[in-house]
Amino acid sequence: MVFDAIIFASDISSISAGTDTSQKVYLEVYKDGKRIGKGTSEYVQYKQGDATHPMVDRSLTSDVYVIFQGTSSYSIPLTIKIKPFVNEVWIGVILFSVGILLIAGSEMKLRRRREFE
Repeated sequence: MVFDAIIFASDISSISAGTDTSQKVYLEVYKDGKRIGKGTSEYVQYKQGDATHPMVDRSLTSDVYVIFQGTSSYSIPLTIKIKPFVNEVWIGVILFSVGILLIAGSEMKLRRRREFE
């Protein structure tokens, strides 16, 4: 899916420490005129390799992930992903786990009863 995007950045910070370079961008993500996420994404160049620290903004209905790949010649490469229903998946995992524990508990009770009879 491709989205039209207008990005304004008042400041993209770049820090060098020896051979390591870090670039960080603060951004806000809007959909249909409503802000759906905000935060900081970072790109670090180490001597051994590169690393990205994505922005993850969680909400009740969806999670917004933004991966920043560092600045290059007048462009800011970003990967923006909106993942719906992440919290619902976690709620399902918790309910599933509770159900398994209840089944295991009832099986243990039945075994104890049979041993005492």
